[in-house]
Amino acid sequence: MAAQAGVTIVTTPTEKWLKDELASCEHRFLAASPYVTDYLRRLAAPLDSAVERTLLTSTDLRSFALGSSDIESLCKLADEGTKVLSQNGLHAKVYVVDDHCALVTSANATRSGMTKNHECGVAVDSAEIVSNLAAQILSGFGAAERPLMMGSEDLVAIRESIRAIRPLLPPMSEVEELIARHEQPHRLEVTDVDGLVESFSGWTRLALRGVFQQHDDLFSLDEVFSTCEPAAAEEYPNNKWPRAKLRQQLQRLRDLGMVDFLGGGSYRRTFTVT
Repeated sequence: MAAQAGVTIVTTPTEKWLKDELASCEHRFLAASPYVTDYLRRLAAPLDSAVERTLLTSTDLRSFALGSSDIESLCKLADEGTKVLSQNGLHAKVYVVDDHCALVTSANATRSGMTKNHECGVAVDSAEIVSNLAAQILSGFGAAERPLMMGSEDLVAIRESIRAIRPLLPPMSEVEELIARHEQPHRLEVTDVDGLVESFSGWTRLALRGVFQQHDDLFSLDEVFSTCEPAAAEEYPNNKWPRAKLRQQLQRLRDLGMVDFLGGGSYRRTFTVT
């Protein structure tokens, strides 16, 4: 580590900096990391129960299916009181301890990220900057839509969907080649539409069914409304705001990696039907 004027360069093992700061954490711990494993839960376990814990992460089903992130760990974190927020396209790794220090780094909240990979970050102790970084985490780093809250029930509900997605992904060797070329395994080929839809539940299932019913991969919000509103009226007759609920579910499907939001009310499926 190298320090000067309230700024510290933090290199591997990033774990050392984080453990040292968490040892004196009294009020809140905020973390932003696209990939999370049980390492983060064990790291935060010694914190007093009164410490408010917030995690901003990606809930893309493909990341869980490939093993980059661990859904069971997120479920446990939520069960133990961590507020889990979902942010589509998250790449930032930021850790905030109380209001006195924060770390912006390349290290994910995984054992490899914190202890093995060659990572580098900058820690700051300026109260103004720390407060700003905490606000950035809570707002999704300036995203147009605030991150979705994912409770324990929401996280548990996507377990079956992860199992349904796993066979649709290319072999890991092919994924590694794509990543090496700075590409992502994007298009999923779906042969069992009904099976994939039924792996979801509630409003999310209704919205995904509507997405599948669109004739083209590119579709609009109004087309989803037109397709889904009759079914919503039948399945949820007491809901007076189906459009707001469907819009929220499209955001959830986007966070889960099932659709891309193109702006201006336009969407694209991330899979092809075969």
